[in-house]
Amino acid sequence: MTARNVARRGVAGHGMGGPADVRRPASPASQPMDLPVGAIERDVRRAIGVARRIARNPFIAAAPTAHQLAFALAEEREVLLTGSGGCGKTVGLLTAALADVDRPGYRALLVQRTLAGPVTLAELAREWLDGSSASWDSTARVWRFPSGASLDLGHERYAYVAGQYHFIGLDDATLFSLDEYRKLFQGLLSDSQTRVIYQQASNELGNLRELLQLNAREVAAVGGLSPGVALWKVGQRSFVVEHLVSRAERWVVDTEPREAAGTSSR
Repeated sequence: MTARNVARRGVAGHGMGGPADVRRPASPASQPMDLPVGAIERDVRRAIGVARRIARNPFIAAAPTAHQLAFALAEEREVLLTGSGGCGKTVGLLTAALADVDRPGYRALLVQRTLAGPVTLAELAREWLDGSSASWDSTARVWRFPSGASLDLGHERYAYVAGQYHFIGLDDATLFSLDEYRKLFQGLLSDSQTRVIYQQASNELGNLRELLQLNAREVAAVGGLSPGVALWKVGQRSFVVEHLVSRAERWVVDTEPREAAGTSSR
């Protein structure tokens, strides 16, 4: 198996106060008893597997805290690790980036706005990786691993170098503007040859066209999609596809009844 097939981006926020915390997109509240037993078992097995891989990883020098492990486990494309200064956000970011360096072809990028601060990403990476089988390419500012994986390190001058990555981590996200943030993560989009696009709000269609290089016909199609229907863009070809799900799968994708129930119970 090659590097993670779902490109991810990790963001370490700063100055939020309190211990580190992992934040994901909001979802309807539900009780554990609402979850299928199989889904709970899969999550537990996956958590144990990832924790074991991190523990065996010779390049990760610190055992992750519960919040750092939750950050590494998150499957969402965008995850925010928040907390006050010194609570372990940078360590969590580096841990998540290094978790897959045993996989051939894996590429990660960690970016810090400036080299100021108590501990920079570059300093922490050197502390962990010096003396290991990883090698530092000072010209390209890249750590290279025996598997063929790589970890790129950037700061303000190097933040927007074009590239394709499976993981992008951003330290101190509050120091970046929204435009800079979006540009940085275009590397994740360019890495995907197949894109599945559901209906978007009309005020987002312009950004969508720019980010995904859609033509006018494709943008119009996305704006008029119905629930369960998506635009599939495979290379330079695009198709409108209705997604059919079985009765067992519908519980996973049809969240509106649970959302309505949660709202009415408040």
